[in-house]
Amino acid sequence: MDEKEIRSYEHAGKIAAKAIAYGMDIIHEGMPVLELCERIETYIFNSGGRPAFPCNVSINEVAAHYTARPNDELTIPKGSLVKLDLGVHVDGFIADTAVSIAFSQDLHSLCDVAKKALENAINSIRPGTPISKIGALIERTIKSYGFKPVSNLTGHKITKWTLHAGKSIPNVFNPDDKAHILEGEVYAIEPFATNGNGYVTESETITIYRYVGGKVKGKEEKALIKIIWRKYKSLPFCERWLLKDIPDFQSKVKHFHNLLNHGNVYGYPVLVERRGSFVSQYEHTVIVLKDGPLVITKI
Repeated sequence: MDEKEIRSYEHAGKIAAKAIAYGMDIIHEGMPVLELCERIETYIFNSGGRPAFPCNVSINEVAAHYTARPNDELTIPKGSLVKLDLGVHVDGFIADTAVSIAFSQDLHSLCDVAKKALENAINSIRPGTPISKIGALIERTIKSYGFKPVSNLTGHKITKWTLHAGKSIPNVFNPDDKAHILEGEVYAIEPFATNGNGYVTESETITIYRYVGGKVKGKEEKALIKIIWRKYKSLPFCERWLLKDIPDFQSKVKHFHNLLNHGNVYGYPVLVERRGSFVSQYEHTVIVLKDGPLVITKI
């Protein structure tokens, strides 16, 4: 990785760090989730970046993949645990970060353990580090506090324009994973902890989408995909964005559904803890340099 690429990642990371701090400042009980998402995304634009994916606001047992829908009436519940997860890109160079906010004193320890697991994982990263070692460290840290890691959620390698670039960083030890961390790679490390049984399932709700390719059938569908690719490339997007970026999108909803049904566009199901228990999350993006990790999403 050359210096220009590192500077681009750092630029995205600085915006992401400030955006997550801004989100933590403005969030409050009773706040509309739609307002929260849109204010954070606007902050990213005004800071010179672009959202790498829709702002995720995942509440209580919801672990990931919830963003506000158009006319969303959901508000931040009293006494809740909220995960803010956002991404920023600068010319395709992506930074991904997340925090947990507890509106109940009883939930602070669940947030603290995810944060501690993240710190321990980052401190262990060096070129050549086995990925299984990082997963084992995250698992051991979370269990030492009496909670469970979410075993089927992972961190992920990032490359230009690609949020999930093949390699994963698990939250548990996997003896079959023989991959290693390599110099020059970029990773989003994101431990998830729960007071449940450590497993998330897919709900029927979908609020986030991504263009995944394949042969597109239909003239209107091809025209719509061209717009989606021009606006978002292979990065995730949501219906709120389509309504803003495509003035006549309401007349194209049928064609968008065709793209979903034919597999050209993938819908991410909202993920929930299997037992309905609370989930916490912390996340930073790091560049693996010769001497160790460069955390780009810290202020």
